Amino acid sequence: MPTFKNVVFDKQAISFILSDYRTITIPIVWVPKLEKASKATREKFVIRGHFVFWEDVDEIIGVKNLINGSIIPR
Repeated sequence: MPTFKNVVFDKQAISFILSDYRTITIPIVWVPKLEKASKATREKFVIRGHFVFWEDVDEIIGVKNLINGSIIPR
């Protein structure tokens, strides 16, 4: 399983750069806590291997969830 290397935001999306050189991009509306957060809060994340943490908004995203599509809202 690859690990996270970086996270990049634009106005409508979040891109997750992985250690296996893939980039997975999702719409920011799929993560309401980050959609509502300020730019400064969005960019205040911590990468710990297979997880990205945004402590200020209590959000965690795992690489496994991105790869298997379970982050997609239903």
